Amino acid sequence: MRTFEAGCYGHPIVRTPAIDALAENGVRFEVAVSNNPVCTPGRSCLISGQYSRTCTGRIGNETDEAPAYDRPRFPSRVLPEVLRDNGYRTALIGKWHIGSHPGLMGFDEYTYPKFHHLNKYQMYFDETHRGFNVPGYAEDFNQRKMGELLESMKGNDQPFFAFYNIATPHMPFFDVPPEYQEMYAGEEVPLRENVTIDGEPAGNPEWTGGTHWWEVYMWAELAYQLRVGMKLPDDFTIRDLYARYCGMVSYTDHHVGLLMDQLREHGLEENTIVVFTSDHGDMMGSHHRYNKDQLWEEAIRVPMIFRWPAKLPRRVADKQVASLIDVMPTVLSAAGIEVPGDVQGQDLVPVLTGEHAELDRNMAFIETSNWKIGVRTPTALYGMQLERTEHREVDGVRLTVPAREIADERLVHFDCTKDPFQVNNLASTEADHADGLRQALVDWNAKTPWLERPVEKDVATKRGHATIG
Repeated sequence: MRTFEAGCYGHPIVRTPAIDALAENGVRFEVAVSNNPVCTPGRSCLISGQYSRTCTGRIGNETDEAPAYDRPRFPSRVLPEVLRDNGYRTALIGKWHIGSHPGLMGFDEYTYPKFHHLNKYQMYFDETHRGFNVPGYAEDFNQRKMGELLESMKGNDQPFFAFYNIATPHMPFFDVPPEYQEMYAGEEVPLRENVTIDGEPAGNPEWTGGTHWWEVYMWAELAYQLRVGMKLPDDFTIRDLYARYCGMVSYTDHHVGLLMDQLREHGLEENTIVVFTSDHGDMMGSHHRYNKDQLWEEAIRVPMIFRWPAKLPRRVADKQVASLIDVMPTVLSAAGIEVPGDVQGQDLVPVLTGEHAELDRNMAFIETSNWKIGVRTPTALYGMQLERTEHREVDGVRLTVPAREIADERLVHFDCTKDPFQVNNLASTEADHADGLRQALVDWNAKTPWLERPVEKDVATKRGHATIG
């Protein structure tokens, strides 16, 4: 879910009353970004408080459906581990999509689906390690599991951490209840201005021209899972696609509302910290691109709201940039727990409380699996292109590894205040603050460590060649 479709972020049509209520009764960050706008890397950043290159040694997505029962990545303690070490009961409910098994990542209990991109008729796993099929909609099952977790804690003062994952909005866009599929008409929801280029809206030729249309709709996978045949209507346009996406946002909001009802029913609403955010956005035709993994606002901007009525005032944080790696240190600090020294995010509590409008470090760094890196400030986005791959010899074995050298220092530079749709690239000009952003990004790339992954070297030793990253 990207920022732009929530009512509290200014969308005039899409109905998100529950998310809007979170914002009204909490702290909403006007600018929050994913440090890597793809599922696995973004989620890894959130749970570790580190950049994906540091916590996993890779910046791409995880393709295996079920996680392996090992942990070759995440050498540092992650958020659920730190909380569990401090007496918290920890639970994962819903989508996981991280390569290492949740039982090795600090969770006392877990219930997660096998398929990352399926919202109906899912197979699930829990602590028994035996898969079981769940009829109906996955989010209804997740909601029931959340209710069972809260019910089991009645009369128990032990604090808890729930990593509760609502998988929508995400492709496929047609396996949610019909009332949400049909909630908005294509002509009703306004497209973002950058969906049209030279008078032409994004359309079917681009969808099938190498931009992962199969992944946007996942027709083949869903047809296989449901044993039904599906065909894209001939007159299906970007407006119809976007309308389905907006319906999924409202479906997400529905489940946020149910979650808040559950907390209220169990007397936990006032003194529970609720953080609402997303692992990445979606291009939805902007710049004639689809899906995620791009260094543009539609992919990197995510909602971020902290709600804690017992401690936090109601406000909009519109001076400080927040990012996913900041969630871990902020939650730990708010809970009075020492933040591990190897966490790369920063504690946002002074901004949440209103003590400071902004912190000394007021920029967020981003990396993508197409080897672009960027820095987002409250007003600008600056980006560079890395070399894609390089070859190294390690103990006589030839390795193909992610390149870490900058190939283009002047890829993109946008003034996000004057140019919110990012159509005027200033990279070739010398704007007043461009040099500062350029140097900050160069320094970050040089100083931010990569996790070396010995498991890949072991594979390379056996096969004579391997790819890392």
